[in-house]
Amino acid sequence: MNHLIFIKKFFSTTIFIKVSKFIIAFIFTILFYSCFQQSATGNQDIITIPVNTKGSLTQGLLYLPENYKKSLVRYPLIINLNEEAQNGATVKDILSYGLPATIAKGIHPKIVSEGRIYEFVVFSPQVSKKLYRNNELGYILSYLIKKYTIDTAKIYVTGTGIYTSTITADSVFTKKIAAVVAVNPITLNFSQNKNAQNIIKQYPVPLLNIYSASDTKIISEAKFNASANAVNLAVKYKSIGVVNVKHAIEDIAFNPASTFGSFGINIYQWMLQHSKNSLDKPAETVTSNCKGKKIYIVKNSDNNVYIDGRSFSYNAGDTFVLKASQNPYAYFELAYFTRGTDSCPLVIINEGGRVKLTTGFSFTGCRHLKITGTGTGTADRYGFYISQDQGYGVGISAQGRSSNIEIEHLEIYNKNYGVWLKHEADCTDSLQFPNWILHDVSIHDNYIHHMLQEGMYLGSTDPNGIRTIECDGKPLSPKPMRLGNIHIYNNIIDSTWRGGIQLSGADSGYNEINNNTITNCGFEYNGEQGNGIIIGGYSHADINDNYVRTTFGAGIFSLGAGLVKIHDNMIDSSGFLGGKGKGSSNIMVDTRPTNFPSPGQPNPVLTKFYIWNNKLGANTDYNIRIYKTFNTYKSGNIIYNNNGNTSIAIGIKWTQNPTGLKK
Repeated sequence: MNHLIFIKKFFSTTIFIKVSKFIIAFIFTILFYSCFQQSATGNQDIITIPVNTKGSLTQGLLYLPENYKKSLVRYPLIINLNEEAQNGATVKDILSYGLPATIAKGIHPKIVSEGRIYEFVVFSPQVSKKLYRNNELGYILSYLIKKYTIDTAKIYVTGTGIYTSTITADSVFTKKIAAVVAVNPITLNFSQNKNAQNIIKQYPVPLLNIYSASDTKIISEAKFNASANAVNLAVKYKSIGVVNVKHAIEDIAFNPASTFGSFGINIYQWMLQHSKNSLDKPAETVTSNCKGKKIYIVKNSDNNVYIDGRSFSYNAGDTFVLKASQNPYAYFELAYFTRGTDSCPLVIINEGGRVKLTTGFSFTGCRHLKITGTGTGTADRYGFYISQDQGYGVGISAQGRSSNIEIEHLEIYNKNYGVWLKHEADCTDSLQFPNWILHDVSIHDNYIHHMLQEGMYLGSTDPNGIRTIECDGKPLSPKPMRLGNIHIYNNIIDSTWRGGIQLSGADSGYNEINNNTITNCGFEYNGEQGNGIIIGGYSHADINDNYVRTTFGAGIFSLGAGLVKIHDNMIDSSGFLGGKGKGSSNIMVDTRPTNFPSPGQPNPVLTKFYIWNNKLGANTDYNIRIYKTFNTYKSGNIIYNNNGNTSIAIGIKWTQNPTGLKK
């Protein structure tokens, strides 16, 4: 047969027509879905997404945090609205200034707030028209929530120009967002717009305007705030005029290192102060009033208990019960229990008397736990008793990506360490600074005595990551995990070989050490150890109402940074342990290098101290001594109403005026 005739007949066959239709459909499908594929520019992905039910599309820039694909957390979302001038011919025109330009420079919205690290998903849509259509923004938001792991309680709007601030008058959109930050806003006067006033009143959204104080382009900003506040008394609109800058202040506003006005925080920290009630349902089922079930623990033949939460059936509010009739336990270890909540944690309790453990408790990667020895009420003040004849190991420890843990009513005797709360340098990225903060931990009403090291060893003493470990056969120096929102109170600590309470690397949130009784610390007679309370590098804390007596080192020693408050403590016999005196003050303060701050903090982190109303007794140095190993003190330090003598290094600015005290 002639080859040309064969080819002509084949192309006219039913088989070819069906195959060709399939190929065309396949190619069309690829072309359609390629609209949603990503390409990168300026540390952001260019994506195409639908804006309405008709299938209309728009492009935009999407920023995802570095560990987004590895993480299980929900991220706060920022929708960035651009000025009209940025909506050019291509989506890359959005990069000209504002938040997308800041991200393109490698400055990412990553900060610490209330002891936790927060990173944001950021989407900057491009529009072909002069104005954003509010119903399109609502559709965009719904699409982002479905496609990405978004915390629906923490959705924010920012941007420049007229669109950002006036978005608060849109009923469809504002009921879904938690707060707005308008940079260089060009605002409107709503005093005559009854519809806008009603929306602002019905759907109040906190609004912060940031602009150059010398900017003549800001139109009616004061009138806008006044007209909005007149109908929205519950949520006041706020404005900050930044002095000594020109019109373009985006580089300042969107930089996490910038703080504003009397807030003393950056815009991302300001955003996170506001949240909507999330409609997301928790993964676990919580019965009303946390009436979870009791789960009776059966130990192994070697007296040990190990449970992996990833393969164990439980709910928030459940209670693990350890029965005294099974004494003794060796160790009780939980790993990756994360289903508890703030109001309904997983509880671990004793039953039928004092439960005795020789090794102790260990928790790795656990969140929302409460360990309490109150199972027998007042019959036993410390329902868990941890002790070991050999005198080694840790009484109770928490490490890994842990948080929200309460430890109470335990007695720990004759161990190396009573409480161990930290995660040292690790080869795994997710366990290194600054990728997780071990946060929101309270330790109270415990009795810790006769330790061969510290009573409490909280946080790494190498926060700058100087020490070397081996990772895949190579020596590396990763930075250890830091701490935040640590509360230590009502504990009794007695007779420790080294220090009583050591808190290091606690550089975020609010940390407090109060109402503890700490005696007889430092039997190792080590010149670098033996303090009653010591806070280490980067830590800030409020240390108050403690009783500290008979220590080889200082009663209270601060090597921290940020604001350190030491007040209303009773400290006596510092340097008088066992008749072996050492040049030790009741209160000592010094500085250490802080060149690796947490996100949103200055470099270096400076130290400021308030020391007041302390009752100071015998010592082998000064009642109060302030060193200056590194010249990283702020001004405005206060020493007020303490008895005894004081030695303060030259060059430290301080006052005896109590006006600046903020208790």
